[in-house]
Formats: sequence, structure tokens, C-alpha cells
Amino acid sequence: MSPEFKCSGSNQRPSKRRWTVQEHSKITPLHSNHTDSEIVPSKFSGRLIVHVGPHKTGTTTIQNFWQSNPEFLRSSGFLYPEGGRNPAVPIQHWAFGEALIRQDIPRVNRTIQDIEQELNAGNYKTLLLSTEILSRKAVMACHLELLCKAFPEAKRQWMVVLRRQDELLQSLYSEHLKHALIKYPETYLKIAIAEHLDHVRRLELIAQASPADEILVARFDDIKNNMPGNFNMMLGLEAAKTHSLTDVEPLNTSIPGKALRIIRYINALPARVATPFRERFISFSRKHKRWFKGDPIDPAQVAAVQRQYLNGNLAIERALFQNLSARLVSGQPDHPLESVTLSADLTARLRGWDPEQQRFFPAVGASPNAKAAE
Repeated sequence: MSPEFKCSGSNQRPSKRRWTVQEHSKITPLHSNHTDSEIVPSKFSGRLIVHVGPHKTGTTTIQNFWQSNPEFLRSSGFLYPEGGRNPAVPIQHWAFGEALIRQDIPRVNRTIQDIEQELNAGNYKTLLLSTEILSRKAVMACHLELLCKAFPEAKRQWMVVLRRQDELLQSLYSEHLKHALIKYPETYLKIAIAEHLDHVRRLELIAQASPADEILVARFDDIKNNMPGNFNMMLGLEAAKTHSLTDVEPLNTSIPGKALRIIRYINALPARVATPFRERFISFSRKHKRWFKGDPIDPAQVAAVQRQYLNGNLAIERALFQNLSARLVSGQPDHPLESVTLSADLTARLRGWDPEQQRFFPAVGASPNAKAAE
């Protein structure tokens, strides 16, 4: 039986804790009273790909690429719509995700109308939506169900990129430090949110919200070396022959580990001092990386995170990537593998990306009738 992820009532107090990067931090996971309205669904019946990240899995790079190459997408019948975006985060559908989380139906309907107008203006066969806000801790099944109700006739596919939790946590920790969201004496534990790091929970949540949809899963390590090219291959986008592509530089440049430890103390200074000091120090540390080599989090703590999620990761690896190296796994389990299993409903609709054959394949244990995703 699949686990249930139920939504709280509208009287729930919003969380005050900020857990993601600065441009996302002002959203509170509200459960509003806008649900009295009804969704006016889209009539789009083509393919709908919903890329939900999560954060720190190359989302910024690929979203920037899609935004920068609309003609390339259009030539293949793909629409990466303007509707549902926010001026503060213009490369992704952040505003649409926020409306879904807040259950703001009038705002959801306005987004549907905007996207419908864009679809009607061209001959589009595939609609592409992307926002990592739909992987936030606040997201429950009912929020994702609203998206399904918004596009009930579409052939929906959910795309998720999985990264080993210790690497994901260190990357999130770095991002928080860069934006002064963590300061001494606070530690990485401020963002070590179990629900956010648990890949099995993430996939089961999507499965519960969308009973008939395919869930396409790729591992970050399999696609990180050429993020736009590999992502487009997964989507079925062929290399453009008549369109020159706009290359995008990675927008998230890493900071050496020991430098991050120093930034944690800088952030504890008064803001008027910390802000210019931090910016200058970040620039300096990037120019002299060899002086600041090291891990931002203690190796023993990293190993503990690896062990905590090892069993769930092993279950995913065995179901989807049994013939490939176990990139999600490191260390030894704290308890038997049998303690973590994927539900039959999830297994039936999972598709794992094989970078060697460049195709998605059904999970082990799925119905014999399940086909490789096109």
C-alpha cells in the first residue's frame, strides 16, 4: 500500500522557517481558503512534462537554457511558456507552483488561461513546465493533484533528478551560506529536513497525486557533465539543424569547503559589515581555491547522512538502475534493506534513464506490458 500524504486544513499556521535559496525564501507553505473556486481546466491534450527538480540538481542551468532557446524548442513542437513565471525568478514557473501550494484557484486559472493563449498561438505538441518549488517540504499530494486537474486531458509525465543526499545537503548548505540564510552558531542541521532529502517519499508523493502518470527518473551523476544536452535527449529533443543554440554558463559556481566554514562566521556579523565582506571573500576564495580545499561539513556527519538514506536509495537503484553503477549509494545500511520498499503503484509507473542506451526503461517488477518511455 502506498503511503498517504494528506493536506492540512486551511487553518494551519504557515511555517516561518526559510529553507531554500533567497529568491524562494519569502514563500510560506500556506493552505488558503481559495479552494472554494473551481479549476477551469486546459483543453490541451498533448504531452505535458512537469520537471520538479529538486533544487541543486542542475535546475538553474537547464531552465536558463530552455528560456534562452525558445526557437529551438518551438522547432520541435515544445512550448516552455511565459505563463506561470515570476519576474523575480523569470526562468522557471515559480509563480504557478506558488499558486498550487497556496491552493489559490483564481490564480491557477489565470495561469491556465495564459498558457492556453500561448498554446493556441503555435502548433505545439509538448508543454514543458519546470519549477523546483514543487519539491519543497510544504508540497503535499493535493497540491500536485491541482496540476493534474488543470491539465486533465494531457499525457502527463513527471521528471525527477535524484542526487545522493550527502552531496545534495552540502550543495544546499553552500547555497544557504552564500545567501546569508545560515550563520554561526547555526549548522547544516537547519536544512537537513528528512522529508526533503528522502527520495522514496518524493516519488511516492507524485505517484499518489497522479495515479496514471509516468514518473521519469534520472540520476544527477549521469547527466551533470552536459546538463542541457542530456536533458534535451531525455525529453526527445533532437539537436537543432537550423537553429543556433544559445550556450549558458553554469550560474551556481562552487565555493571551496573551508571557505564556506569561514563564511558561516562572516554571516554572524552585522549585515552592513557582513554583506560586502562576504562578497569580497567569496570572490577571493574562488580565485585561490587551493588555499581553501576541504569539506564544508564534517566527514563523519556526511557519512551519517549517507547511512540514513542508504536503504531507500538501494531500493531505487535496484528497481531502476540494476545494470548500472550504484551512484546513489555509499556506505553500509543501518538496518536491513527489506525495511524500505517501493509501492506497487509507484513501481508500475517508474521509468529510469539509462545513459548508455539513452532511453527510459520500466522499473524491475513493473507490469510486463509497461513500455520504455518515448
